[in-house]
Amino acid sequence: MRTYSRVAAVVAAVALFTYLGPVSASNASGFVPTLSWANLHVKKQTGVFERYTREFDAKEQLIADSETQHNTAWVRTDQKSVTVQYVGTPANAGQQVKFVVDSDVKYTDNIAGDENLATVDSNGIAELVITPAVAAQADDSIRVDLNNGATTVGTMLILFKNAGFAPIVKLVGTATGPEAVCDYKFDCQGSDLWEATYEWSVFKRGWLPEYAQVYAKSYLFGSTVGLKYRVFDIWGTPQAKKSVSLVVDHGCSVCKWDKYVGKKSTDSNGYVLFSVKNLNTKAQVLKYSSVNQDTKETGTGFLPFSINPTTNDLDESVDYIWPQIVPDLTIRPTAVTLTVNSRGDVAADLNGNVLGDSGSNPALPIDAAGVARTDQVLVTLAVSYLRNAEANALYSPDVQVTATNGGMATLITPTNKADTMTAVGNGKNSLVFGYNSSNKKKDVQIMLTGTKAGSTTWTFTIGGVKKTVTQVFKK
Repeated sequence: MRTYSRVAAVVAAVALFTYLGPVSASNASGFVPTLSWANLHVKKQTGVFERYTREFDAKEQLIADSETQHNTAWVRTDQKSVTVQYVGTPANAGQQVKFVVDSDVKYTDNIAGDENLATVDSNGIAELVITPAVAAQADDSIRVDLNNGATTVGTMLILFKNAGFAPIVKLVGTATGPEAVCDYKFDCQGSDLWEATYEWSVFKRGWLPEYAQVYAKSYLFGSTVGLKYRVFDIWGTPQAKKSVSLVVDHGCSVCKWDKYVGKKSTDSNGYVLFSVKNLNTKAQVLKYSSVNQDTKETGTGFLPFSINPTTNDLDESVDYIWPQIVPDLTIRPTAVTLTVNSRGDVAADLNGNVLGDSGSNPALPIDAAGVARTDQVLVTLAVSYLRNAEANALYSPDVQVTATNGGMATLITPTNKADTMTAVGNGKNSLVFGYNSSNKKKDVQIMLTGTKAGSTTWTFTIGGVKKTVTQVFKK
C-alpha cells in the first residue's frame, strides 16, 4: 500500500517499463497467461457505473472483448473508494496480474508493495481498491491498465462526477398501461410499447445514444398520445425537479396537434407525464405517402413521426418513440385468439373448460383474503396478423378488458408473474394496455379474478374484435 500522485505515477511508469524490459519465461510464469478487455472491469458498487455499450458482431452476438464497450467508469464524488478488477476464471486462481495506475489525485490502495501485483482468488478475481486521499472533485480522473508481463490491456478511465450527472430519460410506459422495469444497465422491459431497440437501431447502426431505447405504437387519428418518462442520473438515482422538454417531430409536414405543455419538471420520484392530442382527419391520413429514409420503402395510409424528450444537458441519454397515426385499427377477426389456460388454478382442456364434480366449469370460491388462486382464471390473448385494413403494420394497439359483476383483470408482466399472483393487486375492472408483440412474442397473458358471487363475464376488445370469458363464482 502506498500514496500515489500523478507525478509519482509517471516515475513509476518509467520504472515499470525498465522492469518489464524483455520478460523471460521464468519471470512471466506466475502471471495469468492471457489478457483481454473482457478481463478489465470496475466493480459494481453504489455510486459507480461502468460504461456498457451494446456492440454486436456479424453474428449478432454481444461483444464483451472490446475497448469501446466498457472503457469508462463514472464515480460519484461522494464515494470513498473505487475497485478495479481483473475478472478471470477459477482456473486462474493463484496466478498474478499487475495493475498499472496513472492518477490525477493522491490515493492509497489495498496492495502491499510498489508493483501492484495482485493474486487471483478462487473465483478468478483480483482487485485493486483505490481510495483518494482527499474527497475527489468533479472531473478528477484515474487511469488503470492490466499487465501480465507480456500484454497490457487498458486504459480504463475512472472519471469522478457530481450527483445528477448524465441524466437518462427512460420511456417507461403509456398513460394507461403497465410501467416498464429497468435494470442497472438501463434496459427497460415490461411496458405496453413495442420495443424495437435491437431490430431498428443497435445492431444495424450506432446512432442511438448509450442506454437509450426505441419504441413504436400505432394511434388512431384524433387520439391522444400519453407518455410516461422517468429520469435517472448515470448511477440510477431518480432525479426530482428535473426540467424535461418534449420534442415532437416537425418533419411530419401534415401532422396536426392540439396545444400541449411541452416542458415540465419531474416529480419527487423522477416521473414526468406528457400528453399530445392529434388533430388529423381520416382523409388526411389515408392520402399521405412517405419514404423510409433507411429502407427507401414507400408507405401510404399512415403518418410516421418521432417523439423524444430532452433535459438539454450536454451529457444525456433519451429514449425515442416512433408513433404512427393510422386511419383505422381494425384487425382480422380470425387473427385474434383468446385461450383459457386455467380456472381456479386447475389446467383447462383445449376448449378452455375444467371438469369438476358438479360438471363442466363449476363455480369457483371467492378468496376474499387474497391468499389463494381459487377465484382466478388465467387466459392468453394472441394476435397472429397485426395489420389493419390498409395492410399496414400495427404496433402495440390497445386492448381493453371490461368485466361485469365486479370482475377484475390484471396484466401478466415479467415482474407481475402468474405463478406468484394470489391477490387482486393492481387489477382493474376496466383494464387498458398496449398489445406488446415485441421480442418475437405473439401473445400476452391476463389474470381474471372474481370478487362477487354470481356469473362474471370479461369482454376483450382489440382492433374491433371482441372475445369473452364467463365464470360463475360462489362465496
